[in-house]
Amino acid sequence: MANINELPELKEKLEQIKSDLSKKEGERLAVMEQLFKKFGVKELDDLYKKFDELGKKKEVKQEEMEELIADVSKRLREYGY
Repeated sequence: MANINELPELKEKLEQIKSDLSKKEGERLAVMEQLFKKFGVKELDDLYKKFDELGKKKEVKQEEMEELIADVSKRLREYGY
């Protein structure tokens, strides 16, 4: 248990923590607002769906690129390069 002499110090630390939390919450809300605008969504669930869609698109594009590289490599070998 805290000593009576430590109470003002503890109160000051608690106020600092509250202030830090409030600041971080403001930063979090600002980031969320930017993401919502950037990806054209209004809710966090929609943002997660958008990220999933983008991840799937990335995988498809990666597969397409790998197929193209394999095809180009094959053709270069066929031409003697």
